[in-house]
Amino acid sequence: MIQKRYLILFVSLLCSWSAFAQKEVRQQIRKGNTAYKDSLFVDAEVAYRKAIDAAPQEETGISYFNLGNTLIGQSKFEEALHEFARAAEIEQDKPKKSQSLHNMGVVFHADEQYDKAIDMYKEALRNNPYDDETRYNLALAMKQKSEQDQDDEGQDENEDKDQEQDQDQDQDEQDQQDQDQKDQQDQQEQGQPNPEEMSKEAAEQLLNAVLQDEKRTQEKAQKKQALEGSRRLEKEW
Repeated sequence: MIQKRYLILFVSLLCSWSAFAQKEVRQQIRKGNTAYKDSLFVDAEVAYRKAIDAAPQEETGISYFNLGNTLIGQSKFEEALHEFARAAEIEQDKPKKSQSLHNMGVVFHADEQYDKAIDMYKEALRNNPYDDETRYNLALAMKQKSEQDQDDEGQDENEDKDQEQDQDQDQDEQDQQDQDQKDQQDQQEQGQPNPEEMSKEAAEQLLNAVLQDEKRTQEKAQKKQALEGSRRLEKEW
């Protein structure tokens, strides 16, 4: 009898605590929503985190979703992605799950991560095929992805052209160096006597040698005449 009385009391306390917790969650969510509308994102974040702490795990989807939006307002995009992912994992209602997936797509979209954005938008549409906003964002992301791919291809082509131009420039520089070396070699060769100049020089040397020989011959002849003359004088004298 006593145990039954305690059991009834225990169950009553649980019900009271659950009602109190739900009231606290609602109050914190309203408080967070008000702060969010006034762009008081830090205050909104505090309120939503309190709501998450007060609510059972299976009822925190909306709080995680709101928290993600608040983090976006603070430019904390990586954290926002984490909270949206948790909301999508917890939320059983497909349209609400779709909203979290949609917002994840928006974050990736803004960062020009079009592949991830497209995946998130498609997953959101699987949960809510009637969401026109998600469908529009998906089409836009796919268009921008196509343009990005074309730009990348054009950039690759430009890089190839630049590489070819660099190679052509290197070849031109090498050709110029070869030509400079050839010109320098030609100049060095021009600075050396050619065979004709060597022949002229040799001829001049030969002529000088002949003249010198002739001079020596004349000197010898004169000396010989002088000797012969002296002999005749001696003989005669």
